[in-house]
Amino acid sequence: MRITTWKNSIPIIIILLMLIPAQACAADFYTISSSATAGGTITPSGDIPVEAGSTPVFYISEGEGYVLQAVYVDQKSIGPVPAYPFPPVYDDHTILATFRLLSGSITVISDPRGASVSIDGVYYGTTWLGGGARFSDIPVGTHTLLLTYEGYQDWTTEVIVEDGKDTRVQATLIPATPPTTTATTIPTTTVTTTIPTTTVTTTKPTTTVTTTIPTTTVTTTKP
Repeated sequence: MRITTWKNSIPIIIILLMLIPAQACAADFYTISSSATAGGTITPSGDIPVEAGSTPVFYISEGEGYVLQAVYVDQKSIGPVPAYPFPPVYDDHTILATFRLLSGSITVISDPRGASVSIDGVYYGTTWLGGGARFSDIPVGTHTLLLTYEGYQDWTTEVIVEDGKDTRVQATLIPATPPTTTATTIPTTTVTTTIPTTTVTTTKPTTTVTTTIPTTTVTTTKP
């Protein structure tokens, strides 16, 4: 009877382990790190545990005013696909969805140059002294453009911006109307001086002359 010692069995064990499929020795779960840039979403998102051998699907959605630019799997672009089904997973992976803002630009030329430019109430800068000023990354759609310059009337218009295109605007500002000056008349005051009149009443003195008539007494003597 032949007895096989442990030391003699080691080569046989190693050979048997090599014959076992690698998948059987793999971990039960792997992680897919899923994320998206601003302008859209990817579902599911985050660090997703995935069972070995499974084929998870990731869905990409665009936000309003954005377009899907590209999807990157393990840092390699697979294009702007709206969904990506992973092949059977036996390793960790990453998936990233990138989005681009739908935008264009506005070039403004003003007369006089150096006018302040606001778009939708937000100040963007001034027109160049040497030519038009170009303002980029303006979302597509209709926007309100306002130009101001000291001593001139405000100038405003509606501008439609298209994706990837430049909209050129020529603005001629009108001098502000100087305020009308109203002449102020200072009322004249006529001072009338009344000299008081003094009435002097002259009373002629009256002289009373008393006339005394002498009385004559005749005395008759009887003989």
